[in-house]
Amino acid sequence: MALIKQHRIGVFETNSSSSHSISICTTKPALDTLVPDDDGLIRSSGEEFGWENRTYLDARTKLDYLVTHLFSYCRSYKDVLKVKHENQNFKMLEDVIQEHCGALLEVEPHGGNYPDDGGGWYALFGYIDHQSAHLPEEIFTSKSNVASFLFNPQSSLTTGNDN
Repeated sequence: MALIKQHRIGVFETNSSSSHSISICTTKPALDTLVPDDDGLIRSSGEEFGWENRTYLDARTKLDYLVTHLFSYCRSYKDVLKVKHENQNFKMLEDVIQEHCGALLEVEPHGGNYPDDGGGWYALFGYIDHQSAHLPEEIFTSKSNVASFLFNPQSSLTTGNDN
């Protein structure tokens, strides 16, 4: 794993709430995996990633983070279908899951239900705190990058806040 150090001297930095960080190890082979359920699917409903101070190394949580990112603005079944059929990053994630786990990715909202009106700020797939919501985009530069993030236990997702 290449170690990158960055020293900042005399630099003012601020963050109004969350401070998530992602580290991707690309020098060692992926060792982790996800086991398909009885239907042969890898399922994710996303999760809530806010101000908790945690470091996640497991593939399940990292998958939920990516699903939350991709579907965080979905408020209806129509929105979900649009992401599934038009979003290239979702297609990349599906391909990585298929290639690495030999299973299809099934994304469904918490509780498996969609609200009738499809409106409001109801979080179908959890949320990533708004200060860090852009961060997962950096993962989707290639399928190998997505696979390294998800399945290499040396790749990490760290959540936290500055309060």
